[in-house]
Amino acid sequence: MVRLRAWEAVGLDVHREAGLPTAHEALERIIGILTTTPSDPAVFARASLLGRAVFDFRMSRFAWAGPADLRADVALDTPDEHALIEALADFLWASRHQQLTGE
Repeated sequence: MVRLRAWEAVGLDVHREAGLPTAHEALERIIGILTTTPSDPAVFARASLLGRAVFDFRMSRFAWAGPADLRADVALDTPDEHALIEALADFLWASRHQQLTGE
């Protein structure tokens, strides 16, 4: 829930597009789990599923070095082929006069 809230606080909603709950919905689920009968182990198993889903999503859709290097979560996306080719062409064109050092 804390991770979801942090993403929402900076305007990221990629977790919603992936089917994860909002931070508020996650908090409601957690409260519901904590207030149910603790003798039912399936209740706690469901709680761990949400945590695991958020962890897996973070590992697969965010830059691992973002928090350490930029002090921010950096969401990764898959650009369409046209956008990728355009970005590569722009980079190559801008770099056309740089000398190669052989390193």
